[in-house]
This record gives sequence, C-alpha cells and structure tokens, in this order.
Amino acid sequence: MTPSNTQFLLASVLLASSSVLARPTLAPRASTASITSAQWSQLNQSVGGRLHAVQPLAEPCYSVYNGNIVTPNLAQCSAVQNGYTADTYLASYYSGFMNVR
Repeated sequence: MTPSNTQFLLASVLLASSSVLARPTLAPRASTASITSAQWSQLNQSVGGRLHAVQPLAEPCYSVYNGNIVTPNLAQCSAVQNGYTADTYLASYYSGFMNVR
C-alpha cells in the first residue's frame, strides 16, 4: 500500500513542525588554534593547497582571542573602526567581510 498525498503532506507538516519547535543545540566552534600543524598540512594538501589561515580584521580590537586574553592595539583598532564601513577598505583585506542581514 502506498501512502496517499494527504498522508505524505501530513507527515511532512509534522516533521517540519517538530524541527521548528525543537530547541537547536549549538556545537562548540573549533578554532585553528586547536589544530596541529601536521593536521593543518594534511587538510591543506587534501584540498589542493587552498586553505588560508587568517586573523579577523578587527582582531586588534579584541581583548579575548581564541580563548586567550590579549591586549588590544588601540591604534590599529582605531584604523579598522575608521575604515570598517568603507567597501574599498574591506575589499583590500582577505578577512574583510561583513554579514549584512
């Protein structure tokens, strides 16, 4: 016996509603700091040498980076903040991007 379109639709709605109502769980984010140089090299080789390690553009402004307390560089932070909304400034840095919603 094959399910009818109505049964299929009902099952789809139930599955969709249960996934919408379910509280999402977030996986911990991995940092490149937790990857050994051998692991990085192997991964980079597996993708044809296309991996690039970058620092966030606003990293000079951070007081905590990769779980470590760091001292912000106020001069560099000011330069980043002054250029952050200029497309040409962001485009000149590999890590310069903006999430616009």
